[in-house]
Amino acid sequence: MPQPLRDLPPDLQRGSKVLREHPQLGINIAVICAAWASVEGQLGTIAAFILGANSSVATRMYLSLAGAASRNAVLRSAAAHLLPTPLQKELGELLVEYGTRQKERNRIVHAEWAYSPAFVDALLHIDPSEETAMFADVATALFGAPITGKIRLPATAHAPTITSYRQKDFSAIETRINTLSERAGSLWVKLSDFRHKEWHEYARRESEPALYPIAPSSP
Repeated sequence: MPQPLRDLPPDLQRGSKVLREHPQLGINIAVICAAWASVEGQLGTIAAFILGANSSVATRMYLSLAGAASRNAVLRSAAAHLLPTPLQKELGELLVEYGTRQKERNRIVHAEWAYSPAFVDALLHIDPSEETAMFADVATALFGAPITGKIRLPATAHAPTITSYRQKDFSAIETRINTLSERAGSLWVKLSDFRHKEWHEYARRESEPALYPIAPSSP
């Protein structure tokens, strides 16, 4: 698993150029992005099968929602009204796993990446939010200190965590995301079967003669 580093590595190289200069590791970030796009597509298909009628419009509406929380709320609400309990439960479990994997994916995508010759087989992950918080502490200490005084950083100030990601770490994340995608695909197949059975039952009922046939009207 990814390992946090105790000390700042020597000759730290930072920025997007790192991924271009070390493509054998940088390609993993693109692969994870592509795997996640597949998950989003599978969930859109799930939304279509849950909502049924006008599924094309429904899917577009679902995908236009900003943020996973809004999308998941739509799925849960629709499932509660339209699906039997076993499928509701399976969807709920899938969305829990989705949330876990999304945090993992976001950590990869929303990061600054670095490289050090001391870690030739790894990319180094820097959390931008932690780094921003550190600079905020520095700015507060700097502008709050007397002109001739010493700068005293608050006790809470600390450098951002730097974590090493090796090939096996990227591959493990990719595998977990692909597994989630497969689970989502399996669920929408079940939803498709459920919808087809519903439709056949409806068609059967509609084709049956009425219990009390209406007498023809008099001329």
